[in-house]
Amino acid sequence: MDFVSRYYTNIKAFISGQLIIAMIVGLIVGVGMTVAGIQYAVFLGFLAGVTNLIPFFGVIITAVPAVFLGLAKYGLFGLLRVAIVLVAANQIESWVLSPKIQGDRMELNWFVILLGILLFGGLFGIVGVLFAIPIMVFIKEFWICYVQEALKKL
Repeated sequence: MDFVSRYYTNIKAFISGQLIIAMIVGLIVGVGMTVAGIQYAVFLGFLAGVTNLIPFFGVIITAVPAVFLGLAKYGLFGLLRVAIVLVAANQIESWVLSPKIQGDRMELNWFVILLGILLFGGLFGIVGVLFAIPIMVFIKEFWICYVQEALKKL
């Protein structure tokens, strides 16, 4: 029961961490699009925040209307503005926010989280990216509750 309880607590922390990251990414995109002069910046920020719950696809989903809006108002220069904002938001989320926030919430090293996402993504594609952190938490809790206890008995 201790294992299940600890795992459940960590999954709740993971989900709440994802919500925090999604809000920050939405804010970054909304402010970035406003600074870039792209219309409907608040909508694009909201869309980026909501779709950020789907790692990596969220940026693509947000990019579609953002590219059209940037092209419609500023042409290729608008496309460049949109690309800069979306790439910056994605990189900040991927390299800073996710590892740091999730690492702190689930007591995993940020570098281990980054490596886990890359490893599981390379092995299993998008499904691996989606489930990398919950699988790593499962492995950590399994190790603590069962392997360490078995080693203590030896």
